[in-house]
Amino acid sequence: MSRRDCEKPSIGDPKVRVIYISGASRSGSTVLAALLGSQAESVSVGELVQLHRAGWLHDEYCACATRCSACPFWTQVLAQWQALCGDVDVSRYLKLQSRFERLRSWPRLILGARLDSAAYREYIRQTTGLLRAICAVSGKRVVVDSSKHPMRALALSRLPDVDLHVLHLVRDVRATAWSHAKGYRKDPRGGLQTEKPPQPVWRSTRDWLLAHALAEWLGKSATDRFQRLRYEDLVDRPEQALMGLQSFLELDLQDIIARVLAGAEFPVGHQIAGNRVRMQGNVRLRADTDWLEAMPAAQRDACWRMAGWFARRYGYSRNLPDRSDLVPRLPQAPDQQLPAGMFPPPHALSRSEGRTTCSSG
Repeated sequence: MSRRDCEKPSIGDPKVRVIYISGASRSGSTVLAALLGSQAESVSVGELVQLHRAGWLHDEYCACATRCSACPFWTQVLAQWQALCGDVDVSRYLKLQSRFERLRSWPRLILGARLDSAAYREYIRQTTGLLRAICAVSGKRVVVDSSKHPMRALALSRLPDVDLHVLHLVRDVRATAWSHAKGYRKDPRGGLQTEKPPQPVWRSTRDWLLAHALAEWLGKSATDRFQRLRYEDLVDRPEQALMGLQSFLELDLQDIIARVLAGAEFPVGHQIAGNRVRMQGNVRLRADTDWLEAMPAAQRDACWRMAGWFARRYGYSRNLPDRSDLVPRLPQAPDQQLPAGMFPPPHALSRSEGRTTCSSG
């Protein structure tokens, strides 16, 4: 079943453009979303897949530092969604997500099995309505969704009134594993709803492999608007990396490029759920290379033995990059030490104008 075969929702035109960041966690998606969301026509909403559960059901904190129920942006979006779609229910929509955005959903989405159902038509109507509500409240025409889950991207690619652009973000598997290897205490206001214990290297490496294998499959089989971006290229050669995205995203990124090269901060906005760095209010693109020296050699080797064969396809090597060669054109602020257990981890921090900024998320 192709996208044009789906029943169209009756809530208007034109199509909603969605920039969907796919890939593994701890790869810099929070910062990339903030950059793209600073474009004049775009709004970044964080991990939209989490909105109904984290925001509207559990009333977690928005990146604006207020509970979702008190956030003016998300309360207006909820009201607009209800106005567009009528009888909507958060719990019922979560069931629709579970049915059509999980890994087990891919056969019916690809083969078209049972898609001509009342449940799927309702999923189309409410999902498209939510995206339109976000555009209406923000006054922007492009939604940046950093949910990362490939199955959600597959589901969105099947919606007839959604113009989907999938941006596959990749980071060195050893860097993401090192980020997961550090634990953090529960801090709801800081974006940590539960305690985050250290994750074993084998588990984070397995998750990295699965996330990128599914993202590649998505790009080859499910959508013709797919482009890959390495996190390391973004921080090392931001002008070249962002220029390479302009035509793909169909957006003018010149102002963002100039601000990145000037070392400017970017507002996170109203990102919901996702990495704790969103709670800092502003982020700056800068290298996060602590893992090169701090990660034990045994852990690096374990990562490479498991995933090196796959990482090579993205240009990574078993030999470590020279830290001194990274980000020559981006400002480097001195690290600031925080008390143990606070966020973000000390290696990823800088101070600028009294605000904490992070390199990746």
